[in-house]
Amino acid sequence: MDYKKTGQLISECRRENGLTQIQLAAKIGVSNRAVSKWEYGVGFPDVSILEQLADALNISVIELLHGERENINIENDIEVREAIRIVGAEAKLQFSRIKRVAKVCIILLLGLIIGWKVFEFFITSGDGFNPIENSTVVKHGYENDCKTFLERGIYKIEIFSGKNQRTITDSD
Repeated sequence: MDYKKTGQLISECRRENGLTQIQLAAKIGVSNRAVSKWEYGVGFPDVSILEQLADALNISVIELLHGERENINIENDIEVREAIRIVGAEAKLQFSRIKRVAKVCIILLLGLIIGWKVFEFFITSGDGFNPIENSTVVKHGYENDCKTFLERGIYKIEIFSGKNQRTITDSD
């Protein structure tokens, strides 16, 4: 496939049919920039729109692929169109499979995150203090038991940094 030859054919056929790039683009559901790229040989139409493009230009798909007008057997063109439909259907099926796998992965990831947060909640008894991670604090008897402090009306914060220790108590 020669992009430049196909582009020239698209341009010629579009003009013969009295269509602007914008009108052709609207007819097949693409942007006029895409049509412009095809005509300049910078890009090539997607397989999924070859049939629509060929019909809009009143040429066969084979002529579009070859980039030149030919005396085409209609049966050959029908076979090519059927092959394009099969390839398009297979691509859609493959894309839907990929989407399904992506959805399952996202759901599993969210389930894992939620499960981890629930596990953290139960490990810390809902107050965010993990006795396993803060074993030194528990060993020294400084566990942050907010319910007990609240009942007594005492709020106590103990801060350790190396050799320094600071205790802040607030009765409010």
